[in-house]
Amino acid sequence: MTLVDSPRQTAGPPENDAVRGGASFWGAAALGALSTAVAGTLWLHVELATRVDPVSQVISDYALSGGAGWFAGSAAALAGAMVLLTIGLLRAGIPLSTGFFVPASGWCLGLTVCMFVPTDPTGGSRTVGGAVHLVAGAVLFVCLPSALRALTVHCGPRHADLAARLRRWTRWCWGTLAVFAATQVCVVFSGPGAYFGLPVQGLCERLALATYIAAMSRPAIVLFRLERKPC
Repeated sequence: MTLVDSPRQTAGPPENDAVRGGASFWGAAALGALSTAVAGTLWLHVELATRVDPVSQVISDYALSGGAGWFAGSAAALAGAMVLLTIGLLRAGIPLSTGFFVPASGWCLGLTVCMFVPTDPTGGSRTVGGAVHLVAGAVLFVCLPSALRALTVHCGPRHADLAARLRRWTRWCWGTLAVFAATQVCVVFSGPGAYFGLPVQGLCERLALATYIAAMSRPAIVLFRLERKPC
């Protein structure tokens, strides 16, 4: 899978090599940011295992249990990964439009709000800040698969392999999001201290987030490999 054409087609001026090299660097940087987010989240799971139940409590609850700094760092890394990925796509010559930039910005904005506005504790009373956090979370979860879906259009026929992979991953993203959203509805409408349905919203959120990170890594991996492909 590559974003460059056949050897005969890619022969060109030296500046093309500079563009491809730049794209590879930004792809590697995006992968580094995603890895940082994963490492920070895993650390929270290990360090705060006795305070937060990964099955019934969402990841944002770590910020209420002594892990605010690590939670914010992981969220910032996810937002940064999108910025780095966007730069890499542009350097690779992928034409991006508003259809990509708007949801990509929504992903970053939602993560930023969640960093600074704490959630309500799972099963606790509702607050204005918690409602803002909930809306921001909904925005970011909807925006990432929307951005990746738009990217499949911008890939064009030259990059059909990447587009096909992203379409498959976005379907998985929407599927895991639907399951997580169903569990969140149960939380929101149950009221403080009550819950109807299975208390598995934490597990479903983690599954959705893992799917999102895997989907986001696909174009980053392609960018990273550009410089390693024969020209």
